Amino acid sequence: MKSNSITLLDIRINLDEILSRIAAGEHLVITRHGKPVAELHPLRPEGRRKREVPPPRHPKRAAIMGEYDRQQRLQAMASAMNAADATTMDEYRAETAEWEELDSRQ
Repeated sequence: MKSNSITLLDIRINLDEILSRIAAGEHLVITRHGKPVAELHPLRPEGRRKREVPPPRHPKRAAIMGEYDRQQRLQAMASAMNAADATTMDEYRAETAEWEELDSRQ
């Protein structure tokens, strides 16, 4: 392995070592057939990753963005409810199967 260039085979064999190098701050270039195809580098600290979007200056844009945010929140709530419903249904099916098994034994 070159100092800052790695191959796909290197990744498959030495992933733990490569991740340690990246965590230590090293930037690596992944090559395929000798040609660079991707770059690996450490993530920025959590606080610097998020970028604040300034509020829109135009009232219509503000309304549209507010509606978009509301839709995103509703979508997240619906996803959470669907996941809860699926879990509840799985629990119901398991309980029903247990009761049917008990009934069949009697």
